[in-house]
Order: sequence, then structure tokens, then C-alpha cells
Amino acid sequence: MKLLRTEDLKRLLVRLADEGRVYLPRMEDETVLFRPWDGGEPSLEGVRSKNATLPPKDLLFPQTEEVFRFVANAADLEITPGEPDDVPPVIFGIRPCDARSIAMLDTVFLDEQFPETFYADRREGALLITWGCTEVRDTCFCSTFDVDPAGPVEDGDIHVTDLGEELALEATSDRGAAIVSDLDDIVHEADAETGRRIEKLREEVRESIVAQPPVEGLAETLAGMYEDPVWEDLAFRCIGCGTCAYLCPTCHCYDLDGETRGTEGVRFRCWDSCMFSDFTRMAGGENPRPTKLQRIRNRFLHKLQYFAQKHGVYGCVGCGRCIDHCPACVDIADFIYAVKGADSNE
Repeated sequence: MKLLRTEDLKRLLVRLADEGRVYLPRMEDETVLFRPWDGGEPSLEGVRSKNATLPPKDLLFPQTEEVFRFVANAADLEITPGEPDDVPPVIFGIRPCDARSIAMLDTVFLDEQFPETFYADRREGALLITWGCTEVRDTCFCSTFDVDPAGPVEDGDIHVTDLGEELALEATSDRGAAIVSDLDDIVHEADAETGRRIEKLREEVRESIVAQPPVEGLAETLAGMYEDPVWEDLAFRCIGCGTCAYLCPTCHCYDLDGETRGTEGVRFRCWDSCMFSDFTRMAGGENPRPTKLQRIRNRFLHKLQYFAQKHGVYGCVGCGRCIDHCPACVDIADFIYAVKGADSNE
């Protein structure tokens, strides 16, 4: 484990910039967003907040992305494919839950038989610098899904623990180890006392997570609840706004759309939400999920049953964003407690 003086963070970012374009959590009008580092003195206000308002998912899977442009005339059709940014992202300050979510996106988009090439191009060179939580929100329940909020985590390349005047750096991948080993002029070795201090801090963070809904056997339980009245209660409260999907670090549904003017046009990909009424509407007007009940049931079952059955892990990382920002107070953690017949206050 290496220690970096917090005042030398800019020197570290300069080194990381050799690996790609550096992105940092930045506070903007009380909203924390990942933004490109401009090369100046970095502010820690954003990275030291309780987590970014929006996950860094769009750095690998943009909200809107051009697939191709075309020009059509009587003679032929000229198609120009879109190209993702060829500068790989270096995501600094990503929380363990969001790092785990990227591992889930990898499972979906890097399928050997049908890889998503734009995502694969970005992901290949991406560098993840995780940041251990030092405090958590009341709505955080990442440990439910075996995510360590304090770290180090295997889903990144270098893990950072904030000690105030110093930052502890730990390599969590071979690439991260190579980078850390080249920082000897700006870091120094942590002593045993610092190691004990870090472990105590991490244990305090882990113990501070109040919500830990039981998920053992959850997918199997839900498999027998397709017609359960619980869905009526959720649908009554839900307003179908899609906020949960757009804030969720693991949601990956998208639509293909286009615009045409005269003989020219563009096809683009954009995020979509299963909570929208037209998500499953077909060209002839038929819709297999015409009601809000059917849509919210599909969302919860996908997260907590279907994804687990297909990939062996639940499609949620317990970041709590959907709970924090749902205008109708739909709470996925409370839903799990109810399904498992457990007390959410325990």
C-alpha cells in the first residue's frame, strides 16, 4: 500500500492522463457529475460527497450515440459509420457499487457471441480508479449484494482510501500495479499503524450500512409471485417517469431511432426505459405490457430474478439512487424486505 499526499493529487492525475482522458466527480449546483478534468488543481468536493448523483455509466455507454449517417440518391446509398471516442476514459473516484455495475455491463455487452462493439472499444482501454466510501447514505444497501463499500474492490484497477491529508493507493489489477509501481517519486510506503487505521475506518463504514435486505433465495421466491397483489401496490404508487432507469448504474436498455432530412439522415442509439408505455409497443400498435403494473413488475423481476437466473448475480448493486430520487417513494429495498417477510428496521 502506497500513500500520496492529498496536495499531490494533481501530480497523480497528470500521470493518469497518460492512460486516457481523466474524469472526476464534480459538484455542480448540488449535483455530482463525472466531468473531464481540465488539467487544473482538482477539487475534492465532488469525490468526497456520498456518491455521484449520476453513475459514470455514460462514459462507456453514452445516453445518445450516433450509429451511422447516410446519404441516399438514385445511384447508390452512402453510409458513414459512427465512431466512438478513441481516447479511453480514466474514471477517477468511482465508488465500489458503480465499479461493480460496470462489471455487470461487461457481462451484457461483451458477450462472446454478440459483443456490443462501441462499448467494447471504450471498455478495452478504460481505467477504473475506485474510491472507498468513508460515509454512506441511509438508502445504501450495497453490502446486500456482496459489494464492499470501503474496498479494495476487484472490479477496478487502483483503489483509493481517503485519509484526509493523505490518500492510500492499492493496486487491484495488473495494470493498476504497473501504474502504482511507477509513482515512487510522489508516494511512500504505508506503515503498519496506517494499515490498522485504514482497516478500522473500513470496518466502521461497513457497519454503518443500516439497510441489508435478505436476498438469499429471492429469485426463487419471486418466480412464484407473478400474479401476487404486491405488484398492484407498486403500480399504484409509480408514476412511470423512468427516473429509476436513468439513474440506475446497471440499466442497459436502449432504442434505435433516426432523423432524415431530404436525402440525408442519421441513425442513433439512445437510452430507453422499461417503465415507458411505448417501450414494448410494436409497429402494428400491439403492446405486450400495456399497463403500469406489467411494466414495474417486469423491471423488478428483471433486476431480482431474470438477471440472476441468466448471469448468476442480481441486477442491482444497492447504490440507492432510485430510492433517493423516486418522486413516488418506490423503494426496492423495502420491496425485498416485504417479499422475504423480513423487518426493514432490523
